[in-house]
Amino acid sequence: MTVSNEPVDDAADAANALEAMTQTIPPLTNLNEIPAIIGELTKLSTHLAEVALVIAGKIKTHRKAASIGDTRSNFAAGHSSITADRLREASDLIDNATRLLEGVEWGVEQVTWPDELRAEPQWVNLLRPQRGETGDLFEVLDVGGESGLVHALRGYNDDEWVQIRIAEGYVYDEPPSRSSDQVYRSNDLILVHNQDRDSIALYRQLPNTTEFPERVAVAVRAPARRARLGSPRPL
Repeated sequence: MTVSNEPVDDAADAANALEAMTQTIPPLTNLNEIPAIIGELTKLSTHLAEVALVIAGKIKTHRKAASIGDTRSNFAAGHSSITADRLREASDLIDNATRLLEGVEWGVEQVTWPDELRAEPQWVNLLRPQRGETGDLFEVLDVGGESGLVHALRGYNDDEWVQIRIAEGYVYDEPPSRSSDQVYRSNDLILVHNQDRDSIALYRQLPNTTEFPERVAVAVRAPARRARLGSPRPL
């Protein structure tokens, strides 16, 4: 393993690699690769817990040098200590996740699948903003409810955009959701949202006749799409 001495770049590379997996996993046809994938994710989780502890220690050690604005103060030092403690709590939670992943890894190793599964995905993601980009959407949700938000996002539900998203690989066997998410269905659309997690996603069910082209790198992204459509507003 090479060390770059650029931790910000390393963190960005790790985040980008995980984001890429959200597109490379759905088309996976050989499920016998899953144990290896889970094994690598378990290693990543272990290292993530370690990194959180190292950063917490760094913040704690230098808390007295912290400042808010241009002024050093006991408040800034206390704030830093609280932040470090929360990082340690996060590390403990990640350790718990690692143990769960170890159990999952053992479980998937006990079964095998045919080498190639040809079933085509049934859903395409139309919209999934990054954290911090959902504020306007939750405002629409608060005013117009789930049906109002789906209606406000109707501009994403056109055939051109669907084909772009399919080509980029945003296709799934079923819309991903956690137990804490709210799921709303309207005809062939599903809205998955969770304000605590700052998460909103819109999916469209694909007809059985959908053709799946080779995945290509497409420059158009949801933010550019939003720029063209304008921010959604309740009707």
